[in-house]
Amino acid sequence: VYKGFGFVIVTAILLLWLMWRAFASTERAYEALRISERRLAANRNQLSAVIGSAMDAIVTVDERGRLVLFNQSAEAMFDCAADAALGQPLARFLETDLGSDEGAYRLTTGIRTDGARIPIEAAVSAVPGRHGVRFTAILRDVSRQRAHEAEIERLNRLYAALTDINQAIATERDRGRLFRRVCDGLVDHGGLSLAWIGWREMDGD
Repeated sequence: VYKGFGFVIVTAILLLWLMWRAFASTERAYEALRISERRLAANRNQLSAVIGSAMDAIVTVDERGRLVLFNQSAEAMFDCAADAALGQPLARFLETDLGSDEGAYRLTTGIRTDGARIPIEAAVSAVPGRHGVRFTAILRDVSRQRAHEAEIERLNRLYAALTDINQAIATERDRGRLFRRVCDGLVDHGGLSLAWIGWREMDGD
């Protein structure tokens, strides 16, 4: 009888000790999970704040090609509130498909709410999910860059035309050939569609 009671007591003590260890381990795991969830929530909030305040427009489309992310810069770029943009197809705002050339910069055209077209540079990344692949694009309005490049090109053409005209003035002695070279230089190098020089003959009066 005493041996039986002793066996029961020892077994109960071992069982309680094992249960305590299991409970302590579960408690530690639960606490670690809570800490991980808090960190994940903080990271999500921080990421959301960064995306929301980013200078470039950031949009994300789901597996069906519909917008699920539309940050503040995208609102300003397309003149459309996020609430109205979310759920809309990407084609409503961009003349491109994000499901190709991942990671590459591409030039495309953006469509504002008022119908105006704007040149846009896009960088695309893919994020695999449970239901398929989502694509995120960082968009930048390059209207000013395009205008600056066009102005530089225009000035270069005028400089080339001016150089050609100066050479003609220095080398041509015939007035007719000089005028033709000047007109040819303005058309060939200056980018003009037509150039004409008139010469008024002075009478004796």
